[in-house]
Amino acid sequence: MPLDDPQMPSRAPVGSRALTGGAIATVIGILLLVLGPAPTPGVPLNPHQMAWVILGMGLFLLLIGVLARLFFSD
Repeated sequence: MPLDDPQMPSRAPVGSRALTGGAIATVIGILLLVLGPAPTPGVPLNPHQMAWVILGMGLFLLLIGVLARLFFSD
């Protein structure tokens, strides 16, 4: 099969990168919430706040990916 075959798609479908990144970030955020360590007194980094930020970014990317597929796909 030649590389310049017109039947083979040359790029990923619209929104697939946002959907994949959003799904990965959502899973990481959920895992940090469930399995992450408890906040330690005196340490400025709170893993649960970081988990909520990652989870929010993941859900936002999922929403962007779905909207891109709805509005810009063939």
